[in-house]
Amino acid sequence: FPGFSFVHVLRDGRDLPFSKNQSPVDKFFTHMYGGNEQARKLSPKLKAIRMWSDANVQVQRYMAVTRVHQQLEKAAGSEYIRIKIEMSVEEESLLQMGYVCNKTLNLGLKRKDMCCRLRGYINHLKRADFFEGVKSRYGKWRKLTEKDRSLREALNEHGKEALEEFGYLSDDDDDLDPMAVIRTRPLYYDQLPS
Repeated sequence: FPGFSFVHVLRDGRDLPFSKNQSPVDKFFTHMYGGNEQARKLSPKLKAIRMWSDANVQVQRYMAVTRVHQQLEKAAGSEYIRIKIEMSVEEESLLQMGYVCNKTLNLGLKRKDMCCRLRGYINHLKRADFFEGVKSRYGKWRKLTEKDRSLREALNEHGKEALEEFGYLSDDDDDLDPMAVIRTRPLYYDQLPS
């Protein structure tokens, strides 16, 4: 698909094991890990974060290889943007996401038009009390593992590669409010070097 655009939307994988919807893990874990006996012995929560980590790192590697091949072949380049979904609950970050996507994906909207559209969308979300409702769901893994340090450590270990790669893991992780972690990481999107 020469010249395609790919927006990779991420969520902290430590929330996924606590989701009521485990159907993606149930459906695809066997396809990803087949006869890997060690992987099959993992608890359901660890299967969820392992699959999240491996799948998202694979996507990023695929896009990196695709970009290199396109450069070597002088083919039309693909655009790759990573966005942390947790950023969508902060008004200014949502505006920035829109500006970045507009510019990178060549959507052709003028900054003023983009701002007006996004502000209208944000006002709609505010009226529906969207931001507060969604904020409460992000970072829920912290509270749910508060008294189970071994589970918390296991989630960090099994998701380590992607948690580090995508900026979700930090040395002082335990002491921070989940929304503070999001706000203190200003780069919520990344583009692979062209």
